[in-house]
Amino acid sequence: MKKLPFLIFAASTLMWGCSSDSKTKDFGVDLKLKVTPEGFYEETIPYNLFIERFQQNLDNEIILSNGKKITSNKEGIIYINTWNDLFMDALLKPELKYLGLEVSNHEMEDMIFGNNINIALKDMKFLKDASGKYQPKVARDFIHRIENDTAYAPRLTWEVFLRKIKYDHQIAKYRGVLENVCFITPVEDAFYKKHHTRQIDFDYAFKSYATIDIHIPHDSLVYNLYKEYKESYYKPEYRKVSYVTAKPDIDSANHVEELKRFNALTHHLDSDFKSLASKNPNIKHLITEYELSTVRGQLKPFFEKGEINESYGPYYASGSYRITKIVDRYDIPDSVEVQHILLNNNDTIHTVKIINTIIENDNFEEMVDRYSVDKRKLENRGNFGWIKYDEIIEPLNSASFAAPEGILFIAESKYGRHILRVLNKAETSKTMILADGLFMDLQPNDNDFRTLEKKVEKMISQSNSSDELFANAIQYGFATQNITLLNTNYVVPDIDKSTRMVKWCFTHNENSISKPFKLNDQLYVFSVSEIIPTGIMPFSEVSDIVRSDFKTLTKKDTLDNKLRPLLIKNGTIKENANILNSEIMSIKGLKLSSYDVPNMGLETKLKGIVAALKIGETSDLFQGDKGLYIVKKTNEYKTPLTISPKEKITRQYLAAVSNDHYLLDIIKKTKTHMNIVREENSYMYLKDYTEILPSDSLLSVKMLDAEYAFRNKEFKIALKGTNQFQGFESLLNENSNNTKQNRLLKIYASICYMQLEQYDTALSLLKSIPTMEDFMFSAIIPMLIADNYTFLNNVDKAIEYYRKAADNDNSIFYNGIVLHKLMLCHMNIGQYAKAIETGEELLFKNNTHYNGQITMELIAMLQILNKE
Repeated sequence: MKKLPFLIFAASTLMWGCSSDSKTKDFGVDLKLKVTPEGFYEETIPYNLFIERFQQNLDNEIILSNGKKITSNKEGIIYINTWNDLFMDALLKPELKYLGLEVSNHEMEDMIFGNNINIALKDMKFLKDASGKYQPKVARDFIHRIENDTAYAPRLTWEVFLRKIKYDHQIAKYRGVLENVCFITPVEDAFYKKHHTRQIDFDYAFKSYATIDIHIPHDSLVYNLYKEYKESYYKPEYRKVSYVTAKPDIDSANHVEELKRFNALTHHLDSDFKSLASKNPNIKHLITEYELSTVRGQLKPFFEKGEINESYGPYYASGSYRITKIVDRYDIPDSVEVQHILLNNNDTIHTVKIINTIIENDNFEEMVDRYSVDKRKLENRGNFGWIKYDEIIEPLNSASFAAPEGILFIAESKYGRHILRVLNKAETSKTMILADGLFMDLQPNDNDFRTLEKKVEKMISQSNSSDELFANAIQYGFATQNITLLNTNYVVPDIDKSTRMVKWCFTHNENSISKPFKLNDQLYVFSVSEIIPTGIMPFSEVSDIVRSDFKTLTKKDTLDNKLRPLLIKNGTIKENANILNSEIMSIKGLKLSSYDVPNMGLETKLKGIVAALKIGETSDLFQGDKGLYIVKKTNEYKTPLTISPKEKITRQYLAAVSNDHYLLDIIKKTKTHMNIVREENSYMYLKDYTEILPSDSLLSVKMLDAEYAFRNKEFKIALKGTNQFQGFESLLNENSNNTKQNRLLKIYASICYMQLEQYDTALSLLKSIPTMEDFMFSAIIPMLIADNYTFLNNVDKAIEYYRKAADNDNSIFYNGIVLHKLMLCHMNIGQYAKAIETGEELLFKNNTHYNGQITMELIAMLQILNKE
């Protein structure tokens, strides 16, 4: 049975597998499989190799950044990239060696000194002459100096650089073949030209699943659903972690020396505080306005009795030594009633004239109507009403509370110039203190930390589990947090340089409690609250999800069974809408080439059904994403193409290749297990190539320039060659030995013939290539043979070879493409049942295929056509 989309849980690309037959280790789970998969062998990536490479990459980054500090985020990226590079290197080596695609020493020489200079070297200005031309001799001398340089930095930088260009070139060679095997066959082209130009109008009636109330039965029944889709519930290894963040309290008794230095300021209290602060980088200045009635603590008696220019301090408060001086004391009303005119910039020149007019005529509101640009003037006639202190923006606030009643005055704000008048002031008032302050912020010292450490150690000694640690931390006033770590992560979010903490979490039991980690003037204590191993998730952990899935499925079935017998077979849309208790709604101009159904969300069956219906015909009841539907097709018409089907599909394919989706599919096959975070060796399962053809290094050298032309899509030049190098065709005539390079030569030449539309020649050559065992070409060769047959109008033979390609389980990436082609071929010759079967196989095997949406629509269309 096909797996339901809402039941599928994707495994991490770096984590895949089941529990081991060996005993679970103290700190977690052994990720190795019980049995090595058939056709694979176990490969180890040593942890010490990882550490060596990681340190090299880290050192290189420091060199390139001129010794600047590497952020924890950047270090985490280098950590993961180092692992990925080692993994990809191990993965691709046997694959590319088997294919004859590995990068030879000759190719590396060619990229540095030969005909095909690597772009990274070409861009180095110091390797060019005055005219900007790359100089191989200068490059050779430069590299010779680096290789013989005793200094660490240049040798390391060159080593990392060389490793990168070799890897990039390796991927370019591999990807070069994959990029050029996307052929849109006549069968595909005919379908997509029709599909992409259709626009449909239809009416529909809808019944929501939400109208059904489902009682969830006992778990023993729900468990059947879990068993059916058990293998869909995968997860990588996680650690649920609790951690405590403890910051030291500053005890002023531990900071006598700082107090002595700060106390020296008391000799200069008559000076301007701002000037005093500017002369000492450790001192800060702040001027603050206080409302006397709200002041608490040691400042209250000082503010109540102190005189202007009198100072208080030094005193300690909130982690700093302070001195405070009273600058002013004044009373302000509790509230004032204010009206204003906000002038347009062009009217500011009339400010005095407007004020005089108001004084003479007492017509403030009339001037509001004439001049104010405040949008609220129609509501309030320029009157703010009664406002409390700080309720309007500065400087309007201070000016309004300081101005006498009835006096017109001017103030500028971010909105422009205001003319204001205080109409009334409250009879009650409050006393304000304006004060200058000098601050010396204190940093925790060793004594503060010793006090904190004793406190933290006491908390740890009182805790025997994660829960107890959490509860005790709250009692001690420390910050607490729960997080989930994945073992491919390198850092704890929001904690800089947290590598040691992550490693501790992955090397200890549940409820273990760490010793304090000291970092950035804080202490961190970690505890592993739960270990979640890789593998199939047990029912107990996903029961809520399964119940939800069961509920959704049951709602669909219940509503469908209830309504289907009541509906009128091929009745009018109105009659069926009455039974569904639904309005009749319309969609105009539905484009089949678009993924969105207007106003409805994505209904995967709907477009296929309306495409299959005849104009005026009403569908049967069908299940959508959100409920049950009946549709009536009212019109269909064609629209011009904005982009050709061939170009659109080719873009989708090339995007998938350039994003290395094919490599992610290989990762799934090789079942990678990362133990790096535990400081252990990591494991993967590589394909075991039992029959490897001999290598022909001379032919590899001869093919080099033609390969570059092939990757540049110069297919005729690659095939025929030039005066400077031989093409694939000439090399084929000279080489008949059964070697890896000769097999690769046939693949290159076959693709070139197809690109040049010489299908008979390409077909003959492809059929001469022996069966292959690799991940990609083993599916590509029969797929290309089938493509050739479709270009030669032999759909039956195309179906035969597409089936061979689809049955090849090596390539997840290509079996999706092949099955889609096969589905369209069956549809093309009217084999609708086989087309449906192939589409369902595609969705089961490769639900991420980029034409998966169209496949679901096609299945719905074919189910209607198959009834006829």
